[in-house]
Amino acid sequence: MQAGPEASVLRITIGGKVFGIALLLVVLMGVAAATSSYLVRDAAFALTRVNGTYTPLAQAMAEVGRYQLEQELVAQELFAGLRDPDVEPAAIERRLTQLKDRGVKVDEALARARQLVAQASEDPRFEDDLAQLVRLEALIATIGREHQ
Repeated sequence: MQAGPEASVLRITIGGKVFGIALLLVVLMGVAAATSSYLVRDAAFALTRVNGTYTPLAQAMAEVGRYQLEQELVAQELFAGLRDPDVEPAAIERRLTQLKDRGVKVDEALARARQLVAQASEDPRFEDDLAQLVRLEALIATIGREHQ
């Protein structure tokens, strides 16, 4: 049973089939390469974002906590020294200087944190993180008010 003349028109030769499969594979490889490039670009930006903004921001906030703790310890030493009648005035002056120095360092670390958040907020690539950046900005402002 042989098909009519229309069947021979619809038949694809083996060479045509091999060429079609090869062409399909090339297209699939191109799509895979484009998708991979897009994902690598996104991953590279995420790493840059963490390395350039969030790591320094975390470091600045850790410094704020450290300097506040040091300031508190110096204040306790100062109050203990003020209760001691035998304390030298130079020791009290030294502790007052340390207390002021720690306060200045807290202010500097807070300013650095505010600057990093402001830079990230202005960058259009941080659009997805804008809500978190606004919250961070509010938290930094709260810490700054508590510090004053």
